[in-house]
Amino acid sequence: VRMPDAAAMQHRIEAPADAEDYTESDDEGADGYRKGGYHPVNIGEVYNGRYQVIAKLGWGHFSTVWLCQDMSYFRFVAMKVQKSAPHYTEAAYDEIELLAEAAKRGQLQEWEATQKGPLQNLFPTQPFTGVVQLIDYFEHYGQNGKHVCMVFETMGPNVLALIKRYNFKGIPLDIVRKVTTHTLIGLDYLHRICGIIHTDLKPENVLVGCPRGVPVNKTGVPLVGNIDPALLAQRRDPMTAPMLIGGIGAQKEAMSKKAEKKKKKKGKSEGEGDEAADGDEEGDE
Repeated sequence: VRMPDAAAMQHRIEAPADAEDYTESDDEGADGYRKGGYHPVNIGEVYNGRYQVIAKLGWGHFSTVWLCQDMSYFRFVAMKVQKSAPHYTEAAYDEIELLAEAAKRGQLQEWEATQKGPLQNLFPTQPFTGVVQLIDYFEHYGQNGKHVCMVFETMGPNVLALIKRYNFKGIPLDIVRKVTTHTLIGLDYLHRICGIIHTDLKPENVLVGCPRGVPVNKTGVPLVGNIDPALLAQRRDPMTAPMLIGGIGAQKEAMSKKAEKKKKKKGKSEGEGDEAADGDEEGDE
């Protein structure tokens, strides 16, 4: 399925990649960088002989996410680098399986008919599934172990950031309608065409598309190109672009996080020290 027209305002369900309740903090802390944990990624590094790291996009309990230049196709992508403990690797491959299934069904005749049917005016562009697209995946071996890396189309801030953009006083109704419409398109595609139940639909798992195809941070400021200083002084409206649903398969990850937190609390009550190096660390995503 082709990437959607970035000039169109779309909302998409994000796949398992963003099922992690990403935190507002820019720093995941040094404790997670150990065996079974995060891989230290540095600006300028090239992964899989193809993806050059440009900037950090965010982090979660399961991974860190980086803006990269795809040197094979001269485009920007988002690279998610999973922690290396076995259960994180298993979660990554579960996510990849779901994303691959969602990606390959976008050209089925049933969905083509939906896009060209009586509701075609609701689609921000065509083709459009409302689900974030997995571009590539590979394994990277580093000092902390083997890390599954997933490469996605770039997306902008999530709907929670949009809610904060309007100071929790309510998003304008026309934007709410578009967010809702595009999210429902994504859910319809997942349920009816792919046979997938999302399980974790929430503002953090619905992403705004990059305005005009330019990668932006959570406040809408461009991460590449010549940035107008005046733009840095204002919070740009992210709703000039599309949105996608993510967080498919998040239920398993959420259960894993709860189990880890319980384990940590139990450890504290028994006077245990540091968490095990296999990735049983607690932290907001």
